[in-house]
Amino acid sequence: MRKGSGEAAVGDGRARSGTQEPAREPAQAGFSLVELLVVLAIIGMIATMVAPQVLGYLGRAKGETARIQVKNIAQAIELYYLDLGTYPGAQQGLAALLADLGELGVGQEVLAGDPALAGGHETRPFS
Repeated sequence: MRKGSGEAAVGDGRARSGTQEPAREPAQAGFSLVELLVVLAIIGMIATMVAPQVLGYLGRAKGETARIQVKNIAQAIELYYLDLGTYPGAQQGLAALLADLGELGVGQEVLAGDPALAGGHETRPFS
């Protein structure tokens, strides 16, 4: 280096002029618009492949739920038949399957023949 040339030595071996240059700021971290568009396109493609599968599962689940509910109603009707010896009539409807037998006046002849049921309480052999 030459003396008096107005350049000062910098620690990394480069010469700088006597005036201070503004320090460069590091590049801002973030995603570019192109990167964001690529990610959105990938997410869109995945969604178009997955959506039909999910909708198919929902449709099958609704059908299966309806099938199970019909099966439960059929079992309740069979239990009603086993208890009273007859199926509920059109006037009684499905409410007969849910209500207490004494409330509907259904099967009073059966209840009258069984003293344990006529009292409105169930028998418990071990109590």
